[in-house]
Amino acid sequence: MRVVAFDLETYLLAPGQAAPRVVCMSYCDEDGDSGLHLRDDALPVAHALLDNEDIILVGHNLPFDMACLCRADGSLLPKVFAAYDAGRVRCTLVRDKLLLLSPGQLADAYDTGSKRGVRFTLEAVVRRRFGIDLKE
Repeated sequence: MRVVAFDLETYLLAPGQAAPRVVCMSYCDEDGDSGLHLRDDALPVAHALLDNEDIILVGHNLPFDMACLCRADGSLLPKVFAAYDAGRVRCTLVRDKLLLLSPGQLADAYDTGSKRGVRFTLEAVVRRRFGIDLKE
């Protein structure tokens, strides 16, 4: 299996718009094969990545990226679901939430009702899991 890091940049979120328009897509695999494509050129690349059953897509907040891709090209929807069904989509944000959910670290404080204030930016996840500060 070939692991490919995958990310989209989109227009800003707006009220009533859960999947904004795609601006560009970037990807990179473990061998250094990489690309940066504007929206129109990104869609054929997304098709190719999702069609290849030997590729595992990894990224942060991939459900959002996949929704944006499907908004841009509805024919990607069955390919996205097939990749999820085959376990070929791995999201670091979702994984981190599941790892915190299991021991109850996502729940509010029961005695006070206060929120725990856990952040899920890529920076926060890397700091929590690896002790690395990305700001530097």
